[in-house]
Amino acid sequence: MPRLLHPITSFALIFLSLTASQTSAESLDDIGTIPGADSIRPFLTNSDGSTISGNVSAPGNIAFRWTQATGMQSLGMLPGGLFSDAAAMDVTGSTIVGRSGSTAGQRAFRWTEATGMQSLGVLTGGFYSAADDVSADGSVITGFSEFAAGLRAFRWTQTGGMTSLGVLTGGTESRAEAVSGDGSTIIGQSESTGGDRAFRWTQGTGMVSLGVLTGETYSDAKAVSYDGTVIIGKSGSSSGSKAFRWTQGTGMQNLGVLTGHAFSEATTLNSDGSVVIGKSIGSGVSRAFRWTQSTGMQNLGTLSGNAHSSAKAVSEDGSVIVGDSEGGASGTRAFKWTEATGMQSLGTLTGGSYSRASTISADGKVILGYSNSSSGERAFIFINQIQDLENLQNSVVDVANGVAASVDRNTHIARRLRQDTCTIADQAQGCIGLSGLASSLLQGTNAFGGSIMGSYKATDTIRVGASFGLYGESRVSQTINPDYGVGISAYADIRLGQLAAFNSQANIGVRIDGSWFYTDAEITRGAGYSDVQQESGSSNFNTGTAGLQVYANHVATSNLLLHSYLGTYWESTGQNGYTEQGIADTNTRINSQFYNAATATMGIDAAYKLTSNMQIAFGVGLETDFYADGIQVSGTSNIPGLTDFTIGADTARNWVRPTLKAGLAYTFTNQGILELNTQVFSPRYQKKLGADLSLKYSVRF
Repeated sequence: MPRLLHPITSFALIFLSLTASQTSAESLDDIGTIPGADSIRPFLTNSDGSTISGNVSAPGNIAFRWTQATGMQSLGMLPGGLFSDAAAMDVTGSTIVGRSGSTAGQRAFRWTEATGMQSLGVLTGGFYSAADDVSADGSVITGFSEFAAGLRAFRWTQTGGMTSLGVLTGGTESRAEAVSGDGSTIIGQSESTGGDRAFRWTQGTGMVSLGVLTGETYSDAKAVSYDGTVIIGKSGSSSGSKAFRWTQGTGMQNLGVLTGHAFSEATTLNSDGSVVIGKSIGSGVSRAFRWTQSTGMQNLGTLSGNAHSSAKAVSEDGSVIVGDSEGGASGTRAFKWTEATGMQSLGTLTGGSYSRASTISADGKVILGYSNSSSGERAFIFINQIQDLENLQNSVVDVANGVAASVDRNTHIARRLRQDTCTIADQAQGCIGLSGLASSLLQGTNAFGGSIMGSYKATDTIRVGASFGLYGESRVSQTINPDYGVGISAYADIRLGQLAAFNSQANIGVRIDGSWFYTDAEITRGAGYSDVQQESGSSNFNTGTAGLQVYANHVATSNLLLHSYLGTYWESTGQNGYTEQGIADTNTRINSQFYNAATATMGIDAAYKLTSNMQIAFGVGLETDFYADGIQVSGTSNIPGLTDFTIGADTARNWVRPTLKAGLAYTFTNQGILELNTQVFSPRYQKKLGADLSLKYSVRF
């Protein structure tokens, strides 16, 4: 059957040479690789683009299948085999056919998720076989097998197994080329008494010769319409061939040649067979053509200065054609043709010298192919502008990475706000303070701002307080740029009493606190990537967090105070969904998402009095997650392979995170305290360290 394409996402070269994710198994849409693979060549997709198949070089070919749910799957090889090649896939992506080496020799295979790779065997007396095509529902497979008396076209079904389609009268060999989408018709070529002939096979008629064009000696069928009623191919002699179109009513119809040309070849047809494309060949030149019953063979021309063009694929209604033009001043270029615009070059990727088109969506809007570039040969997508497919898909992964950094930053500042208090002296009733903070995930993701806070001694055993913070934030990644952040927090500290510890008393207490922090952000997908159109949208991040902590303050000596604690906190960060502005060819709609975590904390801090006015502090803490959501973004787009996607960030998940703290405090005679504090910490979702530096001045009253 012809390889017809879904309006947006049935593509032949999606994810060419994408690299595997660095540290997270949650990256679902990076097609990845198979260990030892030198190159990846996807060339089959199902009808909705959710399943991709092809072959990798590792160093021999290995067939693979990719879905969003499973990632890259090697289809393996039959027992004893050294290679496997995928040839065709059904519309659901559940059945893949091809050939594989095996202990017994080359064998046609059928692969499904449930069965794995299964040999289809060989015809009686044969040594090898290969599957070339499969019906839309996966129930009918066709190909060829060696037979005791030569090669034979075969048809395979689950109930009937592999059966020979025979040969035409007088022939010894036949080979099937394709099966119609409905599985009713198989086409190919067979030897016969009169020479090689195109054939059509159905259950009712068996193998029937399509004949030859007048004056020609052979014919070969190449493609068939979905319902099997229209067949195209070529018929000719040793000197050359003519394109033909066959129907039951017209028989084999000569499609002719362009003016001044001698030969022609049909490449493929649209789903109902009304439009045929191919190339016409003259002396030293060739021209892509489009044929319909009403227009006859139409010359599509060449790009300026080129000698050759050939048509490769056609939209479902036949109005848009893609192919290649080469051999001249314009160089080798992929082209798009419509009646209104004529032949247009698709250009090349940055630094490239050639490009070739491979396929087109059924609605004619999206073209895929490949181009060389300054980064090597790359797959491209073209709607109105050529874009690098790998970089385009990675630009969505980069949004997920930026979300991970944003969640880390938001949750960290929210936790800082929770802890943002001033200290009430025993003889004071309360305090107010002002704090400035510089917080950075080292190598980027910085936040600068401050907060105002106050605490009040409600009773001898209960202290309460609140704070308000405002932050300006630098770009989180090349994708996400926060505008500002604002947050509030509140706490209650309850002194429970004293407990004997190390020949002295420790004051035991419970602290309950919570905070909320909001950040507004501009998200620019495609920033930093070559050959990717940039798209932007606005989102925000809201973090709510609440904690419970049991602590003990122990006066170890007259100059040394120890503060130990054990606690837990819960936090939830919501990322607001957004739709990109839609100014580029490709755009996404990102869904809203919540990321939750429940964490245990423990640590010990020490404050040592150097003089009556100055003390130093140092401490170590440890956080361990009971539970933490992985960072992923989900949504929809018109990007090949990402029509309905869920992508995990290429980041680490640190379940255990240490913190080191140090500080210096000076008490003024007017009860004012100036504190300089710093800490180094490990974020939840990134491998790099973070650091804070804060300066706080508070006054007791």
